[in-house]
Amino acid sequence: MTPEWDGDTQDDIWKASNELRQILKLIPKS
Repeated sequence: MTPEWDGDTQDDIWKASNELRQILKLIPKS
C-alpha cells in the first residue's frame, strides 16, 4: 500500500478483493 492512500481506499480494496475470492470460489475449476 502506498502511504498517500487513506483508510477508506484500503477498505474498498480489501472488500473488492474479498468479493473476488468469493466469486472465484463459485466458479468450478476447469
